[in-house]
Amino acid sequence: MIRLVRTIEELTSDDLAKYPIWAYTNSHEEASELAVSPVLESPVRSPLNRVVGSEVQLANGSRYWAILSDLDLNDPFWNLHFLGITLFIGAERFHLARCHDFFFDTNGPIQLAQSLALKIEEGFPIRYDISAFCVGQKSCVYGEIPFEIPQKLTEEEKMEAIFARTCKMLRGH
Repeated sequence: MIRLVRTIEELTSDDLAKYPIWAYTNSHEEASELAVSPVLESPVRSPLNRVVGSEVQLANGSRYWAILSDLDLNDPFWNLHFLGITLFIGAERFHLARCHDFFFDTNGPIQLAQSLALKIEEGFPIRYDISAFCVGQKSCVYGEIPFEIPQKLTEEEKMEAIFARTCKMLRGH
């Protein structure tokens, strides 16, 4: 049996439609930290070490394929602040920066709306529904990414959240 391996950059919307969950792997001779292979069992209860592909819906109803990363299926606080999303826009990809990302000024919500020729209120919130292949808290599997996070975290709060998440991962949750 041949094992399917791609880099994150090679994933297509067709790949995501066929296999919505992809796990990071280091079992390929050309593997980098960005190499992934499809997860065949579904639904999954933990997205740790995985990315999730799904169609997402903008506020105006338009739909785009996207890769969700750093997703937590049981922690809406984490997702609000740290969920990563990369949208497939034609042949291009747009990785939406969150307010704490160093590239926020070039890849934030305003730039996403501009690249889609939309008003902010037409683009946000971005909604996703991964309930067909993930099990978790309702607000996490039916989630949304707002234009702006209501309360930004301080540096100390960010580090506390990342530390807590790391401890959770080490415990295998």
